[in-house]
Amino acid sequence: MSIKYKFETEKELLKVFAFGIADDMEETLDYAKAIIEAALKYKSKKILCDEQHLRHELGVVDTVLFATETRKAAPKVAQVAILVDINELDNLDFYETVTNNQGLFMFFTSDYKAAIDWLYK
Repeated sequence: MSIKYKFETEKELLKVFAFGIADDMEETLDYAKAIIEAALKYKSKKILCDEQHLRHELGVVDTVLFATETRKAAPKVAQVAILVDINELDNLDFYETVTNNQGLFMFFTSDYKAAIDWLYK
């Protein structure tokens, strides 16, 4: 199954709702680029990605490459909170560390309120 997604906007907040399986590097990168393009289009400074129904299955090497490629494509214009299924949270700690080390401002959580609070702190 591929990644399916839709966008909604609420003032400066871009909301992304995604589901499917993120197991292909190119497709996952296309998904990230679509988010970046939407953020630029809607002039969104804050992004909330609801990925509670998206399974993340990239390996360690692809995760590092994905973070690097995303960093190249993403201007430093937004904070990104990613809402994930609680069962995936431990697996995404590594990605959060890698992306933050690359200069992207990302926060992974399974708690909606924590995601919103982080975006508006």
